[in-house]
Amino acid sequence: MNRKNIISAVLAISIFSSLSGVVCADTISDADKMISSEASLGISEHIETISLLPGISYQAQWVRNGNGTWSCYDDYGYPYYNGLFYINGRYYYFDANGIMKTGWIQYGGGWYFADGNGAMVTGWKKLGNTWYLFDNQGIMLTNWQQSGGKWYYLAGGKMLTGWQKIGNNWYYFNASGAMQTGWQLIGGSWYYLMPSGAMKTGWLKSGDFWYYFDPSGRAASGWRYIGGNWYYFLSGGVMVTGEQYIDGEYYYFLDNGAMVWG
Repeated sequence: MNRKNIISAVLAISIFSSLSGVVCADTISDADKMISSEASLGISEHIETISLLPGISYQAQWVRNGNGTWSCYDDYGYPYYNGLFYINGRYYYFDANGIMKTGWIQYGGGWYFADGNGAMVTGWKKLGNTWYLFDNQGIMLTNWQQSGGKWYYLAGGKMLTGWQKIGNNWYYFNASGAMQTGWQLIGGSWYYLMPSGAMKTGWLKSGDFWYYFDPSGRAASGWRYIGGNWYYFLSGGVMVTGEQYIDGEYYYFLDNGAMVWG
Protein backbone atom coordinates (compact mmCIF):
# COMPACT_ATOMS: atom_id res chain seq x y z
CA MET A 1 0.00 0.00 0.00
CA ASN A 2 1.51 3.36 -0.99
CA ARG A 3 1.85 6.29 1.47
CA LYS A 4 -1.20 8.16 0.15
CA ASN A 5 -3.45 5.13 0.61
CA ILE A 6 -2.08 4.50 4.10
CA ILE A 7 -2.66 8.10 5.14
CA SER A 8 -6.15 8.08 3.66
CA ALA A 9 -7.01 4.93 5.54
CA VAL A 10 -5.75 6.52 8.75
CA LEU A 11 -8.26 9.34 8.55
CA ALA A 12 -10.98 6.85 7.72
CA ILE A 13 -10.12 5.03 10.93
CA SER A 14 -10.33 8.31 12.87
CA ILE A 15 -13.67 9.21 11.29
CA PHE A 16 -15.06 5.74 11.86
CA SER A 17 -13.87 5.69 15.45
CA SER A 18 -15.93 8.76 16.25
CA LEU A 19 -19.02 7.02 14.92
CA SER A 20 -18.50 3.39 15.82
CA GLY A 21 -15.81 3.16 18.53
CA VAL A 22 -12.12 2.35 18.89
CA VAL A 23 -10.75 -0.60 20.83
CA CYS A 24 -7.68 0.42 22.86
CA ALA A 25 -4.98 -2.21 23.28
CA ASP A 26 -3.27 -0.55 26.25
CA THR A 27 -4.43 1.31 29.32
CA ILE A 28 -3.77 4.96 29.97
CA SER A 29 -1.33 3.99 32.74
CA ASP A 30 1.07 2.23 30.36
CA ALA A 31 4.09 4.50 30.82
CA ASP A 32 6.43 2.18 28.90
CA LYS A 33 5.30 3.73 25.63
CA MET A 34 6.28 7.31 26.47
CA ILE A 35 7.10 9.56 23.52
CA SER A 36 8.03 13.20 23.36
CA SER A 37 5.31 15.78 22.88
CA GLU A 38 7.01 16.88 19.67
CA ALA A 39 6.38 13.46 18.14
CA SER A 40 2.62 13.94 18.50
CA LEU A 41 2.54 17.24 16.60
CA GLY A 42 2.50 18.08 12.91
CA ILE A 43 0.53 14.98 11.91
CA SER A 44 -2.72 16.47 10.63
CA GLU A 45 -1.13 18.05 7.57
CA HIS A 46 -0.53 14.58 6.06
CA ILE A 47 -4.10 13.29 6.40
CA GLU A 48 -6.58 13.19 3.51
CA THR A 49 -10.30 12.46 3.50
CA ILE A 50 -11.75 9.07 2.54
CA SER A 51 -14.99 7.23 3.38
CA LEU A 52 -15.13 3.77 4.93
CA LEU A 53 -17.94 1.29 5.51
CA PRO A 54 -18.59 0.49 9.19
CA GLY A 55 -18.19 -2.92 10.78
CA ILE A 56 -14.46 -3.12 11.52
CA SER A 57 -12.71 -2.75 14.89
CA TYR A 58 -9.40 -0.87 15.05
CA GLN A 59 -6.58 -1.13 17.55
CA ALA A 60 -5.08 1.90 19.29
CA GLN A 61 -2.46 2.65 21.92
CA TRP A 62 -2.31 5.19 24.75
CA VAL A 63 0.99 7.00 25.12
CA ARG A 64 2.26 9.59 27.57
CA ASN A 65 3.91 12.64 26.03
CA GLY A 66 7.08 14.19 27.40
CA ASN A 67 5.12 16.99 29.10
CA GLY A 68 2.85 14.54 30.95
CA THR A 69 -0.15 14.80 28.62
CA TRP A 70 -1.75 11.80 26.94
CA SER A 71 -2.51 10.90 23.34
CA CYS A 72 -4.05 7.87 21.66
CA TYR A 73 -2.57 6.46 18.44
CA ASP A 74 -3.85 4.14 15.75
CA ASP A 75 -1.98 1.20 14.15
CA TYR A 76 -0.16 3.54 11.77
CA GLY A 77 1.13 5.81 14.52
CA TYR A 78 -1.25 8.69 13.89
CA PRO A 79 -3.08 10.35 16.81
CA TYR A 80 -6.81 10.75 17.21
CA TYR A 81 -7.26 14.49 17.20
CA ASN A 82 -9.66 17.41 17.02
CA GLY A 83 -12.81 15.64 18.19
CA LEU A 84 -14.66 13.20 20.42
CA PHE A 85 -13.77 9.50 20.15
CA TYR A 86 -15.30 6.36 21.67
CA ILE A 87 -12.51 4.23 23.15
CA ASN A 88 -13.02 1.12 25.27
CA GLY A 89 -16.59 2.05 26.16
CA ARG A 90 -15.89 5.69 27.10
CA TYR A 91 -15.78 8.97 25.20
CA TYR A 92 -12.58 11.03 25.12
CA TYR A 93 -11.75 14.38 23.55
CA PHE A 94 -8.51 15.18 21.79
CA ASP A 95 -7.52 18.69 20.70
CA ALA A 96 -6.06 19.73 17.33
CA ASN A 97 -2.65 18.44 18.43
CA GLY A 98 -4.00 15.08 19.56
CA ILE A 99 -3.74 15.88 23.26
CA MET A 100 -6.39 14.31 25.52
CA LYS A 101 -8.28 16.99 27.47
CA THR A 102 -9.80 16.95 30.94
CA GLY A 103 -12.28 19.23 32.75
CA TRP A 104 -14.96 21.27 30.98
CA ILE A 105 -14.98 20.95 27.20
CA GLN A 106 -17.22 22.75 24.70
CA TYR A 107 -17.63 20.76 21.51
CA GLY A 108 -20.23 20.55 18.75
CA GLY A 109 -22.57 23.01 20.43
CA GLY A 110 -22.62 21.12 23.74
CA TRP A 111 -20.70 21.02 27.00
CA TYR A 112 -18.90 17.97 28.37
CA PHE A 113 -16.88 17.24 31.48
CA ALA A 114 -13.93 14.88 31.30
CA ASP A 115 -12.71 13.32 34.55
CA GLY A 116 -9.06 13.13 35.58
CA ASN A 117 -8.57 10.13 33.29
CA GLY A 118 -10.03 12.02 30.33
CA ALA A 119 -13.25 9.97 30.14
CA MET A 120 -16.46 11.94 29.63
CA VAL A 121 -18.67 11.92 32.70
CA THR A 122 -22.18 10.49 32.23
CA GLY A 123 -25.20 10.55 34.54
CA TRP A 124 -25.24 12.69 37.67
CA LYS A 125 -22.03 14.43 38.71
CA LYS A 126 -21.39 16.89 41.55
CA LEU A 127 -18.82 19.50 40.59
CA GLY A 128 -17.99 21.85 43.41
CA ASN A 129 -21.30 22.45 45.19
CA THR A 130 -23.45 21.95 42.09
CA TRP A 131 -25.02 18.86 40.55
CA TYR A 132 -25.08 18.34 36.78
CA LEU A 133 -26.64 15.66 34.59
CA PHE A 134 -24.90 14.29 31.48
CA ASP A 135 -26.36 11.98 28.85
CA ASN A 136 -24.79 8.65 27.85
CA GLN A 137 -22.43 10.42 25.44
CA GLY A 138 -21.37 12.94 28.05
CA ILE A 139 -23.37 15.94 26.83
CA MET A 140 -24.47 18.20 29.69
CA LEU A 141 -28.27 18.39 29.85
CA THR A 142 -30.24 21.58 30.49
CA ASN A 143 -33.79 22.71 31.31
CA TRP A 144 -36.44 20.07 32.17
CA GLN A 145 -35.05 16.55 32.39
CA GLN A 146 -36.52 13.30 33.70
CA SER A 147 -34.19 10.95 35.57
CA GLY A 148 -35.17 7.87 37.56
CA GLY A 149 -38.86 8.65 37.11
CA LYS A 150 -38.51 12.15 38.63
CA TRP A 151 -38.36 15.58 37.02
CA TYR A 152 -35.50 18.03 37.51
CA TYR A 153 -34.74 21.50 36.21
CA LEU A 154 -31.19 22.25 35.13
CA ALA A 155 -30.64 25.99 34.66
CA GLY A 156 -27.60 26.31 32.44
CA GLY A 157 -26.92 22.72 33.46
CA LYS A 158 -27.05 23.45 37.21
CA MET A 159 -29.62 21.44 39.18
CA LEU A 160 -32.07 23.69 41.05
CA THR A 161 -33.52 23.14 44.51
CA GLY A 162 -36.16 24.91 46.61
CA TRP A 163 -38.74 27.32 45.20
CA GLN A 164 -38.13 28.30 41.58
CA LYS A 165 -40.17 30.39 39.16
CA ILE A 166 -39.97 28.83 35.71
CA GLY A 167 -41.99 30.52 33.00
CA ASN A 168 -45.17 31.80 34.65
CA ASN A 169 -45.34 29.17 37.40
CA TRP A 170 -43.70 28.39 40.71
CA TYR A 171 -42.28 24.93 41.39
CA TYR A 172 -40.69 23.32 44.40
CA PHE A 173 -37.66 21.02 44.18
CA ASN A 174 -36.49 19.08 47.22
CA ALA A 175 -32.90 18.95 48.45
CA SER A 176 -32.18 16.19 45.91
CA GLY A 177 -33.50 18.39 43.09
CA ALA A 178 -36.63 16.32 42.41
CA MET A 179 -39.75 18.32 41.49
CA GLN A 180 -42.53 17.84 44.05
CA THR A 181 -46.25 17.33 43.44
CA GLY A 182 -49.39 17.05 45.59
CA TRP A 183 -49.66 18.28 49.17
CA GLN A 184 -46.43 19.64 50.61
CA LEU A 185 -45.71 21.09 54.06
CA ILE A 186 -42.99 23.66 53.45
CA GLY A 187 -41.78 26.14 56.03
CA GLY A 188 -44.74 25.39 58.28
CA SER A 189 -47.37 26.10 55.57
CA TRP A 190 -49.34 23.78 53.32
CA TYR A 191 -49.09 24.07 49.54
CA TYR A 192 -50.62 22.09 46.73
CA LEU A 193 -48.47 21.37 43.69
CA MET A 194 -50.42 20.17 40.67
CA PRO A 195 -49.41 17.01 38.74
CA SER A 196 -47.36 19.29 36.45
CA GLY A 197 -45.54 20.54 39.54
CA ALA A 198 -46.98 24.06 39.22
CA MET A 199 -48.00 25.66 42.53
CA LYS A 200 -51.76 26.01 42.96
CA THR A 201 -53.45 29.31 43.88
CA GLY A 202 -57.16 30.06 44.39
CA TRP A 203 -59.83 27.45 45.03
CA LEU A 204 -59.18 23.72 44.99
CA LYS A 205 -61.44 20.75 45.72
CA SER A 206 -59.41 17.80 46.99
CA GLY A 207 -61.39 14.72 47.93
CA ASP A 208 -64.60 15.89 49.65
CA PHE A 209 -63.19 19.21 50.86
CA TRP A 210 -62.57 22.69 49.52
CA TYR A 211 -59.39 24.67 50.10
CA TYR A 212 -58.23 28.14 49.21
CA PHE A 213 -54.65 29.11 48.40
CA ASP A 214 -53.57 32.73 48.55
CA PRO A 215 -51.36 34.28 45.81
CA SER A 216 -48.25 33.04 47.64
CA GLY A 217 -49.60 29.49 47.35
CA ARG A 218 -50.17 29.01 51.09
CA ALA A 219 -53.36 27.21 52.09
CA ALA A 220 -55.71 29.60 53.87
CA SER A 221 -56.50 29.05 57.55
CA GLY A 222 -58.79 30.95 59.88
CA TRP A 223 -61.02 33.74 58.60
CA ARG A 224 -60.71 34.84 54.98
CA TYR A 225 -62.67 37.47 53.05
CA ILE A 226 -62.86 36.23 49.46
CA GLY A 227 -64.99 37.62 46.66
CA GLY A 228 -67.30 39.57 48.96
CA ASN A 229 -67.94 36.73 51.44
CA TRP A 230 -66.41 35.52 54.69
CA TYR A 231 -65.10 31.98 54.93
CA TYR A 232 -63.45 30.01 57.68
CA PHE A 233 -60.74 27.42 57.16
CA LEU A 234 -59.43 24.93 59.68
CA SER A 235 -55.71 24.78 60.50
CA GLY A 236 -55.22 22.10 57.83
CA GLY A 237 -56.87 24.37 55.24
CA VAL A 238 -60.28 22.68 55.04
CA MET A 239 -63.19 25.09 54.39
CA VAL A 240 -66.02 24.68 56.93
CA THR A 241 -69.76 24.52 56.23
CA GLY A 242 -72.86 24.38 58.39
CA GLU A 243 -72.94 25.50 62.01
CA GLN A 244 -69.56 26.12 63.59
CA TYR A 245 -68.49 27.21 67.08
CA ILE A 246 -65.53 29.59 66.60
CA ASP A 247 -63.85 31.64 69.32
CA GLY A 248 -66.84 31.38 71.64
CA GLU A 249 -69.47 32.25 69.03
CA TYR A 250 -71.76 30.23 66.74
CA TYR A 251 -71.66 30.90 63.00
CA TYR A 252 -73.45 29.35 60.08
CA PHE A 253 -71.87 28.72 56.67
CA LEU A 254 -73.65 27.73 53.47
CA ASP A 255 -72.67 24.64 51.51
CA ASN A 256 -70.43 26.87 49.38
CA GLY A 257 -68.64 27.99 52.56
CA ALA A 258 -69.97 31.57 52.63
CA MET A 259 -70.90 32.77 56.10
CA VAL A 260 -74.57 33.70 56.66
CA TRP A 261 -75.22 36.98 58.43
CA GLY A 262 -77.90 37.34 61.16
